[in-house]
Amino acid sequence: MRALIIIAGLCLLALPADAQPASPVPSQTADAERSTLARQYLELAQPDLLNGRFEVNHTLAGFMMPRTMEEANLFIKKAPPSSSPISRIVYGQLKASLERGAQHIAPKLVDALVAVYARLLTVDELRAMIAFEEQPAQRAAEAASARASAHMQASFDAEGARWDEELKTGIIAPPSLPSLGDIETPAPNEAPPAPPASPIWDAIGAKQTAIYLATYSQLNRLWPEAAAVARADYCAHVRCSATDRQILTGLGQVFADPNNRV
Repeated sequence: MRALIIIAGLCLLALPADAQPASPVPSQTADAERSTLARQYLELAQPDLLNGRFEVNHTLAGFMMPRTMEEANLFIKKAPPSSSPISRIVYGQLKASLERGAQHIAPKLVDALVAVYARLLTVDELRAMIAFEEQPAQRAAEAASARASAHMQASFDAEGARWDEELKTGIIAPPSLPSLGDIETPAPNEAPPAPPASPIWDAIGAKQTAIYLATYSQLNRLWPEAAAVARADYCAHVRCSATDRQILTGLGQVFADPNNRV
């Protein structure tokens, strides 16, 4: 039997080019379909992950935590912002440079994330997820979440603008934190609908941890490259010390720990 299989294979290889099977093998077709559906799902459910806004905001949040603590420390000491390495970072330019870094890796990141979802989910699971995302109630809930996220980021940007002004004047104002009123709470009718109870959604739920970890693995792999582009761009606009470069390089590691969900 094994000899027959080998002979059959050799005969197939011996066929002229125009006699070879023209259609793709089923596994290739399935892979292509999963990739198409994965891209469609991500464009619906995770647009900020694909366009870099999530990565930039996540990185800025990682920067703002120690920056806010340092501001309080400098205020107590009555020291100028220029006396601290992290307080010397110009927030407005940092954000612009991170956005440039995100744009640089965007094509590779999109392909990597599509590959993650296509590898871990079946065609039927991806179709179910797309159908769920296309529901009007889910679209409304996603829109409310996006508004809340944008509103919160705007408050952070306002804080960053205040830091930049303090850096210019050398005078630190009393620190402030965003109030709870700055966070938009979705209306009751905008709450995300729950997926239907079914075996396919049970299977999807069982894969969420693997998807999350694989997504962070790709972000951790590619974001240092974005941070390197951001560092070069930032230092082309702002005079950088070796310490400044270390801080900017460190921001490329914000996805190293998947439990860091700032």
